[in-house]
Amino acid sequence: MDKSWNSKFLIISIIASLVIITVIFSHNFNKQTIYALFHLDYFWLMIAIFMHLIYWILWTIRIKVLGRGLGYKISMKQSLDVVLTNVLAASVTPSNTGGEPVRIKVLNDHGVKAGDATAIVLMERLTDGIFLLSLFPIIIMYFGFSIGGILGYMLFITFMLMFIGIIIVVTLFYKKRKLTKILKFLEKTIKLIIKDSERRERYLQKIITEIENFQNSFEKYFKERKLYILVTLLISGLMWISDFLVFSIVLLSFHTDPIWIYSIFTQIILVFITLLPISPGGSGLVEFSAALLYSAEVPSGILPLAILSWRFIIFYLNIIIGSLFTFKYIAKGGRKNENKNLS
Repeated sequence: MDKSWNSKFLIISIIASLVIITVIFSHNFNKQTIYALFHLDYFWLMIAIFMHLIYWILWTIRIKVLGRGLGYKISMKQSLDVVLTNVLAASVTPSNTGGEPVRIKVLNDHGVKAGDATAIVLMERLTDGIFLLSLFPIIIMYFGFSIGGILGYMLFITFMLMFIGIIIVVTLFYKKRKLTKILKFLEKTIKLIIKDSERRERYLQKIITEIENFQNSFEKYFKERKLYILVTLLISGLMWISDFLVFSIVLLSFHTDPIWIYSIFTQIILVFITLLPISPGGSGLVEFSAALLYSAEVPSGILPLAILSWRFIIFYLNIIIGSLFTFKYIAKGGRKNENKNLS
């Protein structure tokens, strides 16, 4: 993705988010809002920010563990680079899809083969999907069928897309012939684009090598490194829970009773909704959905402040920190670092 599109997505995501938050303020602003604003408990606000930092740290550990599963000794600093360089792209692209190519690129720059890096990132998505989908029946039992209308449809569509995605990944792993057909299709496509036969062959061979690396990596995870998958699932669960607690802790900062269980399930619904490719990073859509879902549980005067603070921590902070690390990465020229493979 070029810089102009990055800038456009960034501007669109911020504007969409701020517009919806402004609308929420206009409909809920009252004396309680002013009182809460001037009596903000900064201790709890800092705890909320700290919980999001825990989310980043757990994500860093997850990449390190997955890398170790393939025989790479990725340091915590390298893994943290991968996480914090990707959060900007993830925050300003539909379905957060911009983060995956960035993580693959930075892992590759740290000495991880492109096929192995792809396997690591795909395994992240897979464990996230398994964890979140496993909670879907509990969400239905908790909320019943009270989630209707647009939110209900979006939730159902996202569930189906995630389920289909997992089926596709498993199918590609167990039926390698499918990938062979894809390679043949790629070869025909490349012939149309690259006329130089020597260059084309070299480019195609590189793709074949990385796809073989990817296949071997996934085979290693499922056949020899099952423990690493289980550990990754546990880390993924802790990651998401740490971020799901942020909203309730934000409520404490405004001297409002937290809604721990309700908020956790609500956050899961919001994660499902953000996966729909409707707006960059789900901005605007997330704020609107949060206002609908929390309006019955959070005092109207507190609601806009809580949503603004929560989005600052899990969205705007990602953009700020992500921008700093992205600029640092670009300034260094994304130079490659050797990474010792232990296998």
